[in-house]
Amino acid sequence: MSLPLSGIRILDLSRLLPGAYASQMMADFGADVIKVEEPESGDYGRFMPPHGPDGMSLYFTAINRNKRSITLNLKKEEGRDVFLRLVRDADVVLESFRPGVMDRLGLGYEQLKAVQPGIIYCAISGYGQDGPYRLRAGHDLNYAGYAGLLHYNRGGEGADGGGAQNRCLDDRRGDVALAPRCHCLPEYGQGSSPRSLQTRWRPPLLQYL
Repeated sequence: MSLPLSGIRILDLSRLLPGAYASQMMADFGADVIKVEEPESGDYGRFMPPHGPDGMSLYFTAINRNKRSITLNLKKEEGRDVFLRLVRDADVVLESFRPGVMDRLGLGYEQLKAVQPGIIYCAISGYGQDGPYRLRAGHDLNYAGYAGLLHYNRGGEGADGGGAQNRCLDDRRGDVALAPRCHCLPEYGQGSSPRSLQTRWRPPLLQYL
């Protein structure tokens, strides 16, 4: 039986959890997900405990199921050329670099659209692609604090209530990244315009308040 996203190819340049979770769900729906990692180190998630008998992170194995993987050095011309060849046959590019990194590499949305006019480009970032915080690094704890969620994550009299409930925030950003991608995919190949889509942290966190 054909799955909903069978025949769709996704190039996933993201690292750690949010992008990997989004592309994992798309892979589960039948998409051909090619995970693009940097040579030698690969995705940092490969080293996160707990580890399986072969030394591979069990977290990484679970979140990257049903995917293929390739290593490319996008800082070198040869690596960029290979990536652009992959883009010609791709439907979606998913990345989680800081804003401007892909443009500096010559692989931003406009450059990819010139190679594959129908490409759907998804950029996941902490604080969006513009604005005063755009270049700031951060993880879920930073975003939860910025959105005001940490105020409700305390014990009595301001005591630390633990951060366990914040662990869902990375997953939630993956959900938010996935939804518009799935909305656009049925239009793909039907004369629809190419799409550049952004996903950032703060808006989806407000629903937790």
